[in-house]
Amino acid sequence: MKPCYFKSSAIIDTETVVKAIKQSDLKSDARTTDMNNRYDKIPDYKVIESVMQQELTDKQIAHVKSEIETAVVQNKRRAYINLDGFNHSQKIKLVQVLSNKDYQIDENSNWRWSLLVNLLAPIVRFKQL
Repeated sequence: MKPCYFKSSAIIDTETVVKAIKQSDLKSDARTTDMNNRYDKIPDYKVIESVMQQELTDKQIAHVKSEIETAVVQNKRRAYINLDGFNHSQKIKLVQVLSNKDYQIDENSNWRWSLLVNLLAPIVRFKQL
């Protein structure tokens, strides 16, 4: 005689229980797969870390170039560069690049949001003989 299980006042044999368990496992696997696919939309930390340490993008370089050229054409003393699209590493890199090109960053710049590039005060560099 087969062992039986009671469910809702009905007698269910072992084979029916095994089938039900297998079907529920398949459904839970499908749910797990759906959940994994849903969570795949969240980027891995390694991807975020590499983006955070990236160099300046072409779009950012074009933005800085445009702001400096616009300030020159308008005969302004300073170029205002909005840094909304820059992360911390990119801001530091931008300051390094501008300094290497002999631009001077105004001390009054709010590094968090913007830079003021002084267009009239070149940096004097002394060369060793």
